[in-house]
Amino acid sequence: MTVTTTTARNVKAPNGTTTSFPFDFAFDVAGDLVVNRVVTATGVETLQTLTTDYTVTGGSGATGTIEMVSPPPGPSLETLVIERVVAYTQSTDYTRNDPFPAEVNETALDRLTFLVQQVKDFTDRSLKVPKSSLLTDVTVPDPELNKVIVGKADGTYENKLVSQLGTATTLPVPIADGGTGATTVISARQNLDTDAARALALFNHAL
Repeated sequence: MTVTTTTARNVKAPNGTTTSFPFDFAFDVAGDLVVNRVVTATGVETLQTLTTDYTVTGGSGATGTIEMVSPPPGPSLETLVIERVVAYTQSTDYTRNDPFPAEVNETALDRLTFLVQQVKDFTDRSLKVPKSSLLTDVTVPDPELNKVIVGKADGTYENKLVSQLGTATTLPVPIADGGTGATTVISARQNLDTDAARALALFNHAL
């Protein structure tokens, strides 16, 4: 066969009643497919089990349809993700001096194309740097709960709390910088109790 589609994954939007979900990429056997129900609000994925949660029609080099045992909820509550995930192996073996097995060779080439599309689907959803970037061998630490990964001056990366980011503000903030020049309400009123101070504070606030 030929591989005329370039995708290896479809995302479907259930409506609460539909159980049939056709997909537009070719596959060989039902075991090459992975189906997940994803909660829209939280992103939580639930892997579906073949025969228990769904059945498959099609295949053998053609597109197919996922038949869910029960309709996923919708609309806007869940999405259904259908993927072709092929094992990273090569099982074709040629016998020396035998006639060239064209169909066997074409099947092997199709499988290689499936693998390339599979990797492309992963990389299309990965973080990338611009083509003009001079960065090489970028290594980031394992993510930590409630932290973000930030760059350091030496070119490495670390996990930090959001509260640790940015420049600390020194109090009191001068009137010229939009503050009151004070740390108490009474002092602030006294500092701003001039026409010039009020005008400057209002001007900075407007900016």
